[in-house]
Amino acid sequence: MGAGSEGSTKLDLAKAAAIAAADIMNPTDQGGVLAFDANWDWALPFRQVGKGEWISERLAGLQSDGGTDLYKAMVEAYRVIATKQAAIKHVIVLSDGLTDKADFQTLVTRMAHEGITVSTVSVGNDADVQLMADIAKNGKGRGYVALDPQTIPQIFTTETLLISRDLLIEKPVTPTIVTPTGPLKGISQNSLPALRGYVLTYPKPRAELLMRADKDPLLVSWRYGLGQVLAFTSDLSGRWGKDWVAWRGFPQWASQLARDTMRKILETRMRTDFQADSESIRVVTDLVSREGKFLNHLRLKANITAPNRTSQQQIFQQTAPGRYEGRFTPSQRGVHFVTLFAEGKAGEAPLPVATVPYIAPYPKEYRQLKPNLALLSRLAEDTGGEMLDPANFGEGLRRLYTPTPGKSRQGQETWWPLAGAGLFLFLADLVLRSWPTRKVSI
Repeated sequence: MGAGSEGSTKLDLAKAAAIAAADIMNPTDQGGVLAFDANWDWALPFRQVGKGEWISERLAGLQSDGGTDLYKAMVEAYRVIATKQAAIKHVIVLSDGLTDKADFQTLVTRMAHEGITVSTVSVGNDADVQLMADIAKNGKGRGYVALDPQTIPQIFTTETLLISRDLLIEKPVTPTIVTPTGPLKGISQNSLPALRGYVLTYPKPRAELLMRADKDPLLVSWRYGLGQVLAFTSDLSGRWGKDWVAWRGFPQWASQLARDTMRKILETRMRTDFQADSESIRVVTDLVSREGKFLNHLRLKANITAPNRTSQQQIFQQTAPGRYEGRFTPSQRGVHFVTLFAEGKAGEAPLPVATVPYIAPYPKEYRQLKPNLALLSRLAEDTGGEMLDPANFGEGLRRLYTPTPGKSRQGQETWWPLAGAGLFLFLADLVLRSWPTRKVSI
């Protein structure tokens, strides 16, 4: 966005437009704001929109210095957006178009060829509307003219909604099976019916593409923790999947997908012992099959979750037939959950074994229940006292409270007169506080 003769007004409206567009975007969408005058600067570098509070905070200090070099700003926007992985890449240019002459046609055509569309918003009575319209045309976007600058935020929201609708591809398309194994085993490509639409997406970096519609992903799978996730970008209702749900192979396809996402458990008989070894804990696990045979050569690992919900992963080593050992150091006192799982083959989800709890007790010094007689004896000796024998405790107390000859002739209790004096003073204070007083007017 740029600013011309009405700098501050246009800039404030541009800020409001960016905030309004972010409010209707999906939290997982990415956005950025490139401000430019004579130079360009990423006022908001690309990141996920989230809840959007950070946008207004970062835009608050944005100021305009005058001048407009639109071409350099668009080159920078093209450089950054081209590296992003997204289903839709779109640029909205807000400017008066009063800039130095440059080869905008070649730049914008190249952007459109690489899937980056460009829309423009002309603002100002002296705006170069023709240049802005040509940029939008070559960029396969839409051109707007804001005769009233107050309409700029509404234009941005309208453009954002239109771009969001481009995510819906509504046309007949026959899916293609990319990976005919796993959940798609036994599904014939020739028997697949057509779909009437799907949502345009892009696969995650580690996702496995199972089916596609044209060149876009239709069915993908990826691992999440110890589980498996499947995403189907069409629907199973009458809008897009009417022919799909009526397909004879639909029950087989749906049931195989469901079974592939179900949690697979390694059926074993297990015994786990926790053995304290200095500050660490040694975990010893014995695994046998249902038939009583040792389970050997497993790539056993464990996720240890602490009370504060942080986790660490440890590798277990086989030390004997069916026996695996690992170590971890408790991060704090409380219950730690140790989830054991066996790594599968490449591309397969791990097989959970079991989750067992371990309670990290208090430190050792709090568990020493025996008295420290040596320390108590030293304290008594240094202070002129003595150690009382627990076996003759009564005799020791009598000796302790018996006056020592030559130091005093008798013992006398003095607690009751002191307690009586304290009670008297307390009652006197209550009486004085509640005693009525006369007020004298002057």
